[in-house]
Amino acid sequence: MAIHIIRHGETKQNIECLIQGWSDSPLTEKGIADAINVARSIKLGSDPIIVTSNLGRAVSTAQIVRETLGIKDDLVIDPNLRERGFGQYEGRHIDEVYDIVAKMGFKRTPEGIYVAEISGVEPIADIRSRVARVNTNYKGKDLILVGHCLSNNYLREVKKPKEFKFYAGREVVTL
Repeated sequence: MAIHIIRHGETKQNIECLIQGWSDSPLTEKGIADAINVARSIKLGSDPIIVTSNLGRAVSTAQIVRETLGIKDDLVIDPNLRERGFGQYEGRHIDEVYDIVAKMGFKRTPEGIYVAEISGVEPIADIRSRVARVNTNYKGKDLILVGHCLSNNYLREVKKPKEFKFYAGREVVTL
């Protein structure tokens, strides 16, 4: 059994460098094309299951993957895969949020908002606990998990801590 972890396709807010968190934005044409290409790169066993975050951008990506691979089973929607909630910072430019993180003593890195405890943002312990509840045991079936940048990283960290390395790309990561 393999677990394939996918980040949702590019969205309008990704292009605009806006923090999405639990808010949503539609996939761009590139995001749709990327979802198709990512799906085609997955080597599956029989009867794969797709488990996706309940946020629209992830569900849209999961539906594209499902159609591209010809998977007949319905998507399994799991809100535990949703992105880290950014509360009042959702919809704001990422530079604003990085400025806040910098004032807290964190250097500007891709991991900055991954490791930073920010007032009004979902606590790291909460998201780690949440993603740990994602069911990855489907009796020997391959899984495709469709989530988000930070939730996918926390999931990988929880499930395979010794192999963990922060990753912000959109390619498939297989556990």
